[in-house]
Formats: sequence, structure tokens, C-alpha cells
Amino acid sequence: MPAVTEDPIELLKQFAYFNEVYEKTEFWCVRRRKKDGAAQAVKVTIFDAGPTTARRFHLSAKSNDGKSLAGHPQATINEAMAAVNWHELDK
Repeated sequence: MPAVTEDPIELLKQFAYFNEVYEKTEFWCVRRRKKDGAAQAVKVTIFDAGPTTARRFHLSAKSNDGKSLAGHPQATINEAMAAVNWHELDK
């Protein structure tokens, strides 16, 4: 019998036999570009694979002027934030 859990990610894996499940959180942000000071809207998406996954967090970002970036999955949210090349938004 599967372990008792209240975690929806683990429940989806157990009952629906999914190999990967992510909880997605989106943030809408505004920043000033370094190159010209213009306002730039950026949607940041955080994917969380749950506490039983070694590389739990993955981030992506997309700006209103067409820039897209993403980092590789990391163990902590801090590592995931640091794995994104945020300076690419200024190019």
C-alpha cells in the first residue's frame, strides 16, 4: 500500500502514474532595463517538483519585448534563481 501523504504532487504520481509533476507559480514583474532605462514587463514562472525530488525547482522568464530565459533544475529556490542568466534581459 502506498505511503499516506497529503502532497498533491505525490498523490498524482501514485494514483495517475505520472513520472513528473510540477506545481507552477507565476509572477508578473516590472524592471528597468540597464541599457536604456525603459520599463520591461517580465513573467517569471517557478516550477516546483515537490520535496521528494532532488532538483526540485526550475525557473523560466519571458519579457514583453520577446526575451526568454531559463535555468536548469536545482535543489533550492535560491540555487534556481542563481541559475538563471538574468542579465540576458538587458540585451
